[in-house]
Amino acid sequence: MSRKHFRAIAHALKINEPNVKSESYAHEAVLFKNIVLSIGSACRSFNSRFDVTRFERACGLGSNSEQ
Repeated sequence: MSRKHFRAIAHALKINEPNVKSESYAHEAVLFKNIVLSIGSACRSFNSRFDVTRFERACGLGSNSEQ
């Protein structure tokens, strides 16, 4: 997989991050974080130079009070 694939995945996740105004935000945030971490781990298995931390930021982790 290449950078363009990883960027597309991060973008797809980012536009689906939980809404802080949602009544179930806490549960959604935990689920979202678990999904991002799992996908990041899978991406790392395809490319040893894959930057998991950068991917997590690109997906929006931490942007809404440390999901």
